[in-house]
Amino acid sequence: MRVRLERADARAILLGLSILLGSSVRAEQPSLPASGNERLLWRKAVAGDVLAAPVARDKSVYVVVADRTVKCLSRDGGFLWSGPLPGRPIPSLTVTESGYVYAACENGAIVAFNADGLFLWRVRGPGVPLIAPTEGRDGRLFVLFPDTIVCLSHAGARKWSLSLPSRPIGEPGETADGNLLVPLADGTLFACTPFGDFLGMVTLDAKANSIAPIPGGFACAFPDGTARGYDFRPNREGRGYRAEGVWTARTGSLAALALFRDGGSLVACNADGTVTARNVTDGSELWSTSIPGLRTAKSARISLLYGQYTVLFPDSIAALDEGGTLAWRFDLPAGLSSPAVSEGGDIFAVGSNWDLHAYRAETRILAKKKPREPGSYGILDGNAGLTGFAFVADRQRLSAYFDEISAEIAACSVAGREAEHARRLADVARGRPMDPYFPREYDAAERARAAALLGQLGSFSFRDVLV
Repeated sequence: MRVRLERADARAILLGLSILLGSSVRAEQPSLPASGNERLLWRKAVAGDVLAAPVARDKSVYVVVADRTVKCLSRDGGFLWSGPLPGRPIPSLTVTESGYVYAACENGAIVAFNADGLFLWRVRGPGVPLIAPTEGRDGRLFVLFPDTIVCLSHAGARKWSLSLPSRPIGEPGETADGNLLVPLADGTLFACTPFGDFLGMVTLDAKANSIAPIPGGFACAFPDGTARGYDFRPNREGRGYRAEGVWTARTGSLAALALFRDGGSLVACNADGTVTARNVTDGSELWSTSIPGLRTAKSARISLLYGQYTVLFPDSIAALDEGGTLAWRFDLPAGLSSPAVSEGGDIFAVGSNWDLHAYRAETRILAKKKPREPGSYGILDGNAGLTGFAFVADRQRLSAYFDEISAEIAACSVAGREAEHARRLADVARGRPMDPYFPREYDAAERARAAALLGQLGSFSFRDVLV
């Protein structure tokens, strides 16, 4: 006997299976109307101008406000907390997946809170930060100043700093290996390792609008509408690094604004509303979609949320599935700007009257999120004995080495020796002999001091050793 299921019945069965199996299913939604007023969820006054785009993280939304505070609201508009800042904030805010909130002020102060609003630390930089701190793979922070880049641990300790030959014009990108690329006003890229070793200056044909890592190097989006892939490797002479172009692809008729790496795909957004995906290896086109009726954009951001590529323009948002099909589009009502989209499908935008607006893009059923795995630069990969001299059974020598690391941390001069120190300290903290010819057990005081110094080096990669 054949049984015919109506669409509503099929959808109900699919929904029931998704709940039973613990998976996520997106409810079918039509495209949103141009105004979006029919889907307004709430509007809240925040006691001052919102200076930067909201940041949506989990079930909360964070804003930095001109009244010298960072404020956090729930997804339904409830006020959760407000954290004071020691000066007028710059128009930038960072909220990391690891649960930290970072803001910066015009007086040079950088302030950290946890996701519940608890004040963590405050440090002062060598000038006015240009943007809020950028989080590295293992929780370390990179802060750009007009003539300096500073690296901080997630606990606010200064790790290193390097002088820049020109003013930065955007947040740092990175290569596939994790090396930093800072775009400068003179059109070059300042390249350094995440440990503070200078690699060299990269000269490009034009100023890059966006940088994304690809295998063997990086890709850039340019104002002439192209995206280009570069190989990044040491010079044959053995001094510094060089970038060599390996492919060029056109993203649209106007400027290429943003890039986003997703596995083997590189998604690019053009100012004319064209979104393309290309193979990261050779730049060949995988798919291309044009967002109709979009005004010429000056900036864009791309992210991957709920299995969709979300493209945020200053006054519009579009979501495409992983095959490039337009899932929905939302144009902000007049007077709103700086949109953000949450994992749950909510849109937050800044109004002109000290207010924040929330809309529903689509109804989503979310599975319980898995804990975020700490990132890594491979600091602890390899054997400590291979990075330098191995320790013999001499407690005084080990104590002197601890003193040396402590002095370097205090002087912010660890820099390129971080991996070397971290591997040795991890071996002592674990009680693992570093010299097979003179093995001995480390006592509790030695292991405790090694663990304390490892914690001061400040990387999420060390958590398994310390916990």
